[in-house]
Amino acid sequence: MQNKPVNLFLLTAGCFLAFFIFGFTDNLKGPTLPPMIEELSIDYGTGGNIFFSLYLGFLVATLITGILADRFGLKTVIVLAGMCLALGVGGYSSFSSTSLLGLSLFVVGLGLGGFELGPNALVVSLYHERKGLYLNLMAVLHGLG
Repeated sequence: MQNKPVNLFLLTAGCFLAFFIFGFTDNLKGPTLPPMIEELSIDYGTGGNIFFSLYLGFLVATLITGILADRFGLKTVIVLAGMCLALGVGGYSSFSSTSLLGLSLFVVGLGLGGFELGPNALVVSLYHERKGLYLNLMAVLHGLG
């Protein structure tokens, strides 16, 4: 029974870290758009279309994350979201093709969507009576990211 408070702390810290990473990654769009446009010699419309794929990935993830969590568990969903985020950010920082950048940001969107729903559901299941407090603290960490 002594491990329960430690496990609760680690799970909560992991959820908070996930939301910090979510906010940090979400806020990279603005600073990276002008250099991307200049480096690839594209217009803002094309840059916007590349970023649209991120939101499309986010939409897909929010639609399927609940189903995946019911089938495979929240841990699997959160790990997959982290892997998608790492893979997508790696591609976004490496590729110079607009289609590959769009695909990378779609994968980032999948990761962000999984991070939006997975840790929220986990915190609600961990803190039945104080879920509002912990959800608000996670939102603060998103903002700090």
